[in-house]
Amino acid sequence: MRQLVSIVEAWLYHCDSCDHSWESICVARHTDDGHCREAISWQIDGVIGMPPWVTPACPSCFNLRVRLVTARVMPGEHVPGQRNGVEVQVQQDAQPPL
Repeated sequence: MRQLVSIVEAWLYHCDSCDHSWESICVARHTDDGHCREAISWQIDGVIGMPPWVTPACPSCFNLRVRLVTARVMPGEHVPGQRNGVEVQVQQDAQPPL
């Protein structure tokens, strides 16, 4: 069974070129891919796209010399724990059925 968890995060950026700082609201959707691996899709400011740390450009001067200052989970959101690779442990019977 697939589980979908959406987490709203606020990412704070700073441009090293023009000294502009801004915040971007991102939604990370965590789900499993049906093979016990996690898949994450990102929605940034309402647009589906790449993770927020991939080539952010300054909205003021369009320079790519941008630093990620912080990322925080918005209040009231749930962060799923890290998986250890075992989703369900099946208990085997001591004696096989006859």
